[in-house]
Amino acid sequence: MLTRYDDGTATHSFYLGLAGAIDRSRFDAVLRRTLAGATFGGVLVMTALADTARYPLAFVAPSLQRSGLRQVSERSFADAGLRVDLYQTSARPPGSP
Repeated sequence: MLTRYDDGTATHSFYLGLAGAIDRSRFDAVLRRTLAGATFGGVLVMTALADTARYPLAFVAPSLQRSGLRQVSERSFADAGLRVDLYQTSARPPGSP
């Protein structure tokens, strides 16, 4: 797993599988460390729609939920084979104060 922090934008990116395989417990630990004490509005998760995806949403969703996040929005892009999910710390609609 590779991670990246974009200074000035408070953006953290996780790229699963690029630097070798990662198991659920390691991903869970890295995610919890990253989110601990961080200020953020939400987490965007992009996963493949294919049944054979190496890291489907079912891989990352339990870790996000254990970190206190809830899915508030989902959109699939069939032509791109991509799904985008938004997780937030509360169930408020995206864009609300």
